Amino acid sequence: GLDDADNRLGGALVLTFAVTLATAIVLAVWSYRTTSNGQTRGARVSPGLAAGGWFIPIGWYFVSFSQLRKAMGGRGDAAAVGWWQGLWVVATVASGVALQLFDDDLDQTPSEVSDGLRNQSVGLVVATVLLAAATIFAMRALRAVDDPTSGP
Repeated sequence: GLDDADNRLGGALVLTFAVTLATAIVLAVWSYRTTSNGQTRGARVSPGLAAGGWFIPIGWYFVSFSQLRKAMGGRGDAAAVGWWQGLWVVATVASGVALQLFDDDLDQTPSEVSDGLRNQSVGLVVATVLLAAATIFAMRALRAVDDPTSGP
């Protein structure tokens, strides 16, 4: 019943936080490496800003992506970076919305509380799937940015 729903939600929140933190760390490392390679090829970028942008509230929506586009130095197709950025925004917004799906009104019946916790858990799962999709596009985008064979 209610305790099970609460436990599932707690597990979903811990999993979502752990996946988000791990993703930010991996993205910071990838972004640093990729922009450093771009800098070596002559692009005017900041690898530190590309890596650190993942830890700047609100900045995680545009700071690192901007540096990655600059690292391309006019080479290749930046569409993969755009798709990644779009999915990243949708995934993180969906996660925030999912957290708001439960109304902690004290006048709720146990059934209403259980339904709210279920809805919130489903929302977090959807946000996590979107984050996984964004990660797939991240791998493609970083390969495109880092591809030494694409010329200007």
